[in-house]
Amino acid sequence: MNKPYFSIIIPAYNREHCLAETLNAVKNQEFKDWECLIVDDGSCDRTHVIANVFAAEDSRFKSLIRPENYNKGGNDARNYGASRARSEYLVFLDSDDLIAESFLEKRYHLLLKQPNYDLYVFKTSVFFNQPGDSDLLWNDFTGSETRDELIIRFFEQDMPWHTMGVVWKKEFYERTDGWDKESFVYQDWEIHLNALFKYPRIHFDCSKPDSFYRINQVDGVTKNTNTTFFYQSSLKEVRLMYLKNQQEITQNSKLHEAFIRLVLRHSLIKTLDKKDYRTALVQVIKNWKPLSPVTHLEWFMKIAWCKSYKLRSMTPNLYSEVKDLKFPRTTHLKLSFQN
Repeated sequence: MNKPYFSIIIPAYNREHCLAETLNAVKNQEFKDWECLIVDDGSCDRTHVIANVFAAEDSRFKSLIRPENYNKGGNDARNYGASRARSEYLVFLDSDDLIAESFLEKRYHLLLKQPNYDLYVFKTSVFFNQPGDSDLLWNDFTGSETRDELIIRFFEQDMPWHTMGVVWKKEFYERTDGWDKESFVYQDWEIHLNALFKYPRIHFDCSKPDSFYRINQVDGVTKNTNTTFFYQSSLKEVRLMYLKNQQEITQNSKLHEAFIRLVLRHSLIKTLDKKDYRTALVQVIKNWKPLSPVTHLEWFMKIAWCKSYKLRSMTPNLYSEVKDLKFPRTTHLKLSFQN
């Protein structure tokens, strides 16, 4: 059996209300040489039934169930899908997002012209109910950014591209060790940063977006990021990133500075916003961070001081410093096509 040109991998958990729309977007591709691996992550609804229907009607669809030896969660579902993929090129698509009919055709022609890259990065736009009802971009890039500049953008949570905006050469993907199976939040943030730390050859396509990220309260995968579980999990993710890439982060002054800002936002800003003083104080004495307990304690006092409107009005310069830290330098979900 000939290998397909693209392998599209879709993890799915309780997505019966939107999965068929996503799979139809794949089925309607103008370019026909693909396989689509739908990995059910233990759904309690009809998600797997819907996947089975598509697989029965079109052999290019493969309906899979995440095995017990893979961790529950989207990341290991993606890893399992990648392990079963037969193509040289991988696309990861979320179960509630959509792609234009020309999505694969456009990538096919680009890859024919530019075969010697590890990552091919494309733009993604946002929609609420159907593509075209918003002109909002996931984010923008020029294609001229250096690797360090891209890493700093991710540290500032200015994610320049979305998961489905990337075509991975499978050989390079396997060198990154794939999606971190211990991650519950920031999964795409983590894998793209790990890829950048591997010095990939990246080709940027700056044309009009042809993938569409769903951003609505009913169907969106991430519904609430303002919870204790979320910020504690995200702090764990930041720690994993540091432990994996500690040497390069500490030896590069610009990366180090940006990473410290990231650490302080997650260990202090977010915890104090939730009035979780215990977590904030525990982070002061953690020994994994790229700054001393003394410096961390100083920031704790600055941020706590500026929680009071009366106190911060007395120290505008200090408040400006804390405010700059609190709000990332990001254009993520803030730009439109016209920008």
